[in-house]
Amino acid sequence: MDTPRVSPDLCDGCGECLSVCCADAISIEAGKASISADCIVCLACVNVCAQGAISEPTLPTRRRPTPPMGRRPNTPVR
Repeated sequence: MDTPRVSPDLCDGCGECLSVCCADAISIEAGKASISADCIVCLACVNVCAQGAISEPTLPTRRRPTPPMGRRPNTPVR
C-alpha cells in the first residue's frame, strides 16, 4: 500500500506529524518529515500538517471487469 507523501519544499520540520502518528512511522531527517513503510495510512499526519506538506497517497484506479464472452457490456439479459 502506498503511504502519504511529504513535499520537502513545504515541510518545515515542525514535528506536529510525529505527535499524531499512532504507528510511529514518521521521523525527522535533515529537518524534514520522512514516512516509513510502517505507516498504516490513518492520514492523521495529512490532517494536522499546517503547511500542507503531507499529501494523501494516490489510490490505484479500479478497472471494470471484463464482461463474460458472448455478451456485450450493458446489454440486458432476455
